[in-house]
Amino acid sequence: MLYSGDEIGQVNDYTYKNDPEKRVDSRYIHRGKFDWKLADGQKKKEQWGHTQAAPSAVILQDQEPASGTVPSVVGMGAKDAVYLLESKGLKVRLNGVGRVRNQSIASGSRIVKGQTIALTLR
Repeated sequence: MLYSGDEIGQVNDYTYKNDPEKRVDSRYIHRGKFDWKLADGQKKKEQWGHTQAAPSAVILQDQEPASGTVPSVVGMGAKDAVYLLESKGLKVRLNGVGRVRNQSIASGSRIVKGQTIALTLR
């Protein structure tokens, strides 16, 4: 399960099967003990990445945008795209709803602080 924002994705916890009262209810697979060390690690550095579908899995890959260049936000939700672009000093204009399908400034272009980038969503 993947989360956005400040939430932390965790692996499924199968220890519920050891409890006779819980073993028949698979909802407990998502209610494992929380590892607070993971939460402490979130404060150190934000991470960006992308996913790629494979025949039997989803591949997660880290992605560090090059400093001073416009990142690709195609495929991102509007909230994440706006946050990333505004944190780089760009102004954002949205057209539509949903995920980003197109951006007016190509990824890899040099960032000009205050420049407006238009995002087409669908």
